[in-house]
Amino acid sequence: MARWLVVGISGVTGGGKSSLANRLHRNIPSHHITQDNYFYPRDSSHHIPAPGCTNYHNWDVITCIDMERMMKDIKTVIGSSPLQYMNSPPPPLDINKPLSSTAVLIVDGFLLFTHKELWELCDLRYFLTLPKEVCWERRQCRQYDPPDPAGYFDLCVWPEYERHLDCVQKLDGITFLEGVKSLDHSYKLIYDEIILTI
Repeated sequence: MARWLVVGISGVTGGGKSSLANRLHRNIPSHHITQDNYFYPRDSSHHIPAPGCTNYHNWDVITCIDMERMMKDIKTVIGSSPLQYMNSPPPPLDINKPLSSTAVLIVDGFLLFTHKELWELCDLRYFLTLPKEVCWERRQCRQYDPPDPAGYFDLCVWPEYERHLDCVQKLDGITFLEGVKSLDHSYKLIYDEIILTI
C-alpha cells in the first residue's frame, strides 16, 4: 500500500494555518483533517475554567480537544489507500509519479506538536508565529462561538500560545514561519517541500 506523507501545520491563532491547509488541499492530491473539528462540546467534563473569566471554559488548552478521536481518524486515513480518502477529483501534479503514491495528509491545528504521538506521525512540520499586537488585531476581526469574554486574549489565548511555543522550540524537525509574511510566501515554501518529498 502507498504511504501517506503527513504534513502538520500548527501555530498561533490567526497565523494562517487554516488558509494554508485549505490552499494546499485544493492543489495537492490530499486529505485534510483540522483540529477545529475535535473540540469537546461545551457541557463536557473535560473542560477547565478560564482564569479570570466567569462561567467560561479555557478553549486554548489541549484538554478541550478530543485528541483520542482525532488520532483515531488520522490513523484510519494513513492505514487506508490514498485513493479512498484523497480529494475528488484529485488535482493533477506535474511530477512523474503514479497518483496512488502522491497522496498527502494535511493536519492543521493550534496544538499539534505538544501531542507526542501526533508530532511523531508528521513527516513535515510547520509552525506559524505572530507578534502579540498582530495576533490581537487579527483575533478582533474574527467571530468565535462562543465569543471571547473581556480579557480572554490576555488571560488565556496569548499565555497558552507562549507555553506551546516554548515547548515546540525545544523540538527538532519543525520549520518556523512568520505569519506576518504573505500567504503566498508560506504556501510556496510548504508546497515545494511537499513536492520534493513525495
